[in-house]
Amino acid sequence: MTGEISIGSTYGVVIIGVFVASTLHGLTCLQAIIYYRSFDKDTWRMKSLVCILMAFECLQIALCWYFVYHYFVNSVNNPLILLVPIWSALATIPVTSVVELLCHLFFTHRIWRLSERNWILCSSIVLVELARFGVTLLITIKSFKMPLWTDFPDQMKSVTTAGLVLSVCSDFCITGSLCYYLHRCRTGFRKTDTLVTSLLLYTINNGIATAIGDIIILGLFLAFPTSLAFFAVFQLTSKLYANALLTTLNSRKSLRSRLLASELSTNQSPPLGRSFKLSAVHPNTPPPPASAAGLGPIKFYSSKVRSETRGATRNSSVDWSVGKSWMGSFGTKENNEDVYPAFVKIERTIEIDFDDTPAPSPISPYENENNGDPIQGPRRPEHSV
Repeated sequence: MTGEISIGSTYGVVIIGVFVASTLHGLTCLQAIIYYRSFDKDTWRMKSLVCILMAFECLQIALCWYFVYHYFVNSVNNPLILLVPIWSALATIPVTSVVELLCHLFFTHRIWRLSERNWILCSSIVLVELARFGVTLLITIKSFKMPLWTDFPDQMKSVTTAGLVLSVCSDFCITGSLCYYLHRCRTGFRKTDTLVTSLLLYTINNGIATAIGDIIILGLFLAFPTSLAFFAVFQLTSKLYANALLTTLNSRKSLRSRLLASELSTNQSPPLGRSFKLSAVHPNTPPPPASAAGLGPIKFYSSKVRSETRGATRNSSVDWSVGKSWMGSFGTKENNEDVYPAFVKIERTIEIDFDDTPAPSPISPYENENNGDPIQGPRRPEHSV
């Protein structure tokens, strides 16, 4: 059974959707320019991913304007053209699906790094995504065999619903997994946890935006099957996914700026006449071996915190560094990280050197009552955490 098509509620919505998609495409291009100008040291794999993504994005928006021109210019002399699906309109389906596939695989690789290679979780997400991509290809093949737009609700209802449901499942699985593992990266330090919270907000916003888009498409398709309103919103999908990926990459710059601002503010700390080094590492990071007795200051290590006391030096400075964490040069040639962000280890080192007053010697509890000399014994640290 075929339905009737209203020109105003169908093609009018489509052209509005294409205009909105063009606006989002401009934002995507701006994000890509910012990426290439800010992260020129990223690996060729990451740069190639962004390049391929932008190529498909430009192809998608070109196809959109091609079918808009066809329907709204060529149909002036032949209105029946409006009833026949044009190849460029149908070609936007697989192109959008490829963009979504690239973005989902990118975020799945983030989960792989964050979860320390949880292959069960990542394999499940990849299987769901491959199933969605396969359903999309089936929709494309059946669409090219469809003679009229009015046949779409009857012939494509089941496969279209399945594809959209799988897409929503992928979005929620990826967003939930990223939030869970990012939450586990909290170290207990206020500034570190603040940056982790910022990453959580980026992840939630990107995941919710894409998931809501898929839900709206599914709702419009089921509620108004004879209208192409769902097809108009569908043209925005690839832009949402591309912006989510590029926003994730470009957020490194703002997060790094926050860390540098925190470093400058901490440099104003007053002198305390002591110097100590405190490092917090990821709970799963293996501890380094302790120093041998009698060979320099004894260091105590644990899987979470290690501390070392040193004599005070002349300079007053604070040095904060984050190594191979979400604030490093992710994906650069120097650290050989292929995909941002690494999230393998969260490590922060706080090194405070204050005034030149020599640190007092520790008083031994085993003191000789006759001459006051401490009894020789194994050296002990001044402080331990």
